[in-house]
Amino acid sequence: MKSMIFDSMAGKTMLKRTRNGKSFGVCAALVAGSALLLSLVACSSDSRDVAGGVTDIGNSVASGVVLDVAGTPVKGARVVAYYDSWMQDSIKDSTETLSDENGRYELMVDSSANYVLYASAGSDCGFASAAAGSQSGAADSSLAGTAGSSQAGAAAVITVGPRKTYSGRIANRSTGSVRIVGSNATTALDSDGYFFFKDMPSGDITIVYTDSENPEGDELLQARVEFTTYGSRVAFVLPVLNFYQEDRSWLVTDRGSYYEEGNEGVRIFAPDNEGWVIPPAGSSSSDGSGLDSSSSDGTSLDSSAVGCAQGDCAGTTLAYLGMDGTEVVYDNDSTLAASVEYVEGVSGKAIRLKPGQFIDLDSLDPCAGDFTISLWTKWEGPNGEHQILASQRAYWSDSTSRFQWHFESARGKFMVLKSQPAVPEGFAFGDSSIVPVGEWANLVLVSENHMVSMYVNGVVVEMQDAEGNVVTAKEFVPNELDRKVPLRIGGNEIDTETWNGAIDEVVVENVAHSAEWILEKFKMAK
Repeated sequence: MKSMIFDSMAGKTMLKRTRNGKSFGVCAALVAGSALLLSLVACSSDSRDVAGGVTDIGNSVASGVVLDVAGTPVKGARVVAYYDSWMQDSIKDSTETLSDENGRYELMVDSSANYVLYASAGSDCGFASAAAGSQSGAADSSLAGTAGSSQAGAAAVITVGPRKTYSGRIANRSTGSVRIVGSNATTALDSDGYFFFKDMPSGDITIVYTDSENPEGDELLQARVEFTTYGSRVAFVLPVLNFYQEDRSWLVTDRGSYYEEGNEGVRIFAPDNEGWVIPPAGSSSSDGSGLDSSSSDGTSLDSSAVGCAQGDCAGTTLAYLGMDGTEVVYDNDSTLAASVEYVEGVSGKAIRLKPGQFIDLDSLDPCAGDFTISLWTKWEGPNGEHQILASQRAYWSDSTSRFQWHFESARGKFMVLKSQPAVPEGFAFGDSSIVPVGEWANLVLVSENHMVSMYVNGVVVEMQDAEGNVVTAKEFVPNELDRKVPLRIGGNEIDTETWNGAIDEVVVENVAHSAEWILEKFKMAK
């Protein structure tokens, strides 16, 4: 396995390989040697997590330190070495210990076996590869070689933190199951190839796909994807995964940004193959990157269209705002905000915009085709003013409004509108009662073929058409403009129209997600 980082030099992308000893985010990301495979165990401090009993005999020492997300050593954490690999179907054995007052631990392990190190402290948990090395100097070198072992393993930092949710899709597959290595957590693919896991640790993860029902030839179809998660996010949606043609035991993605360090708190590893080439971000599998874009019957597929009607396709995310301090907040006069108020969010921090402020996404244009805009908000209710969720316009009065999603105080309705020379054009989804006040709610706006729907907490808002029939979408065609106008979240150029509440986890995508996908994503995040 090799990890990859992009460096931009003279307009070109340079590929680097990093091996033993480099760490990413809060969890170590590399595995030393091909014999040691990543694995994962569900969060629990219950000793019943131990599979196959506790083995006391070993010929090597695994050692390191357990930290919390703030980097503080954790005393009394349960540390387990689970014997498992992606080629197995379950955990075979385990051995465990407790961390000392300095968070340090030592475990006697079988050096010839595949295993992963896992730690839990209360409801927090995490795991790391056994040879990841110390992280940012947190574990000193004395942990790496302990007297009395015939073969000492490298020191590994295990960070324990809140549980995570993982979901994804295997392209062109509708049968089989996926398992998180190091646990007995297994789920079947649904008819569209989706899977998801809830309440799992962060860190170094291996997910294995197996299909004995529809094997290829006489061999069991089995492949894995290896990735690292880090940071405060609790829900991770992987890009569409496909088989690597040169080695079909690997699942890879044509979404190149996911191989870079620091992207959205998740980093996918590439196959350990000299011929592997990282695809450009947003590319399709037809670019020669080695992805298998054929269907199960061998016919060629348009990879840019695979799954886009149902799931998270390669290159669909136009913007993600995790409210981690990297977002750009302006006052309504288009000057940078002097101060930004951060509050507790659904994942880490959220922003409570002050009157006149908005989050700027520059000239990003989701309306060029189908789109989905989703966010979480703790709404404080009507305040006698219009309140903007998303606005793509320069000024309303000179008809440069491409589209706007907002709560309109005059009508007391959630609406989409665009400016016209005479009367604004658009429609209402419903009144203020459709969005709860004082609690976190997930709001989603979907436009597919210019038919627009709004979802609240995973459920579509029902409306009536001109004949009184119940509908879930209405036609809305954004204004076509001869110049680009800014996309803003939570406000616009009018200082009284700021959204009245906290905003978190904003995602803008150029795909129309289905009702099933939106509901599944909401359930995962609850």
